[in-house]
Amino acid sequence: IEKIIEQTGYRPSEPTDSPLVTIGVLIPYWPDDYFVRQTQEGIRRARRLLHPREVSLLVRQMKTRSDEECIRACEELVQEGVQGIVFNSPDSYLLCAEIDSLTERGIKVITYNSDLPSSSRLCHVGQDVLKSGRIAAGLMARSVHPRDQILIITGVLEVRTHRVRANGFIERLQELGFRDNAYRLVECNEDEQLTYDAVSHALRTMPNLRGIYMGTESVRGCVRALQGVSAPLTVICNDLTPFARQQLRRGRID
Repeated sequence: IEKIIEQTGYRPSEPTDSPLVTIGVLIPYWPDDYFVRQTQEGIRRARRLLHPREVSLLVRQMKTRSDEECIRACEELVQEGVQGIVFNSPDSYLLCAEIDSLTERGIKVITYNSDLPSSSRLCHVGQDVLKSGRIAAGLMARSVHPRDQILIITGVLEVRTHRVRANGFIERLQELGFRDNAYRLVECNEDEQLTYDAVSHALRTMPNLRGIYMGTESVRGCVRALQGVSAPLTVICNDLTPFARQQLRRGRID
């Protein structure tokens, strides 16, 4: 339907008595601007499909990942008259409380990419991160033996998306016969240098290291750390960024 709308230039009839709905959209800070650009493109596509006299979008780009900045942006949007807010945020008590407060004031909240299920948010739009981690573990198990060691790189475990994805990976590994000491979980804050350091340290301290699961987007740091390494290693990534696509084509990751 969206393809036909774009091809034909179709637009709904002019509204008559429809009130203007204003929705606020918060774009979080990401170290890799690929995710920012993807989100912005999604917003642009939505604007093309929504009638401007029926729906207005107010977009705010976050400069940090602090709860305080997110709450401040939400309150500013409320002051500007939004009826709903769409945002991606860590799973924190402060943000759950802010969503509950917004809901009590009649502001609908939808989360995307990272969810806060314990809040009163209306719904979540995003991938099944538990299944994502489980599928990655099943793919990894095709290339490594239960006696081998695996390094799991995640972003920040306070972010539910990262935490649940890692849990799904570990859960499936255990079902496939891997012991608890077969893997090491490291938080790298989605930072390329921290990822490089973690992979380099694992190469020195994990003699049976045969697999690396990149449950976060700092794949570049992992690939850089593996340059010149001759040992057979399977690297599985989660995010299909331009760099990841390039490495897939070169056969360096899966």
